[in-house]
Amino acid sequence: MTQQAETTNVPSLSQPCFRTKKQYVADNPAFTRGGIDWLIFHKREKLLAAQAIAYFGSKILIFPPNFNQFILNGETKQIGGCANA
Repeated sequence: MTQQAETTNVPSLSQPCFRTKKQYVADNPAFTRGGIDWLIFHKREKLLAAQAIAYFGSKILIFPPNFNQFILNGETKQIGGCANA
């Protein structure tokens, strides 16, 4: 009789869960640091509610799975004050 190992979604220790803005931009070249700063400034409460960002003292940390899901859910479709037609 063989046992199958159970897989979990626990991140490995070699890959931290949280990213600084600089680390996130380095991992995701489609984004700029200025764009991330702008998004956080204008969508801070929604990002916090979605657990996409967190504070560690005064430092803002990004939780990539939730941050990416926030974007995929269309929460960034309108960020410049006008909707894309």
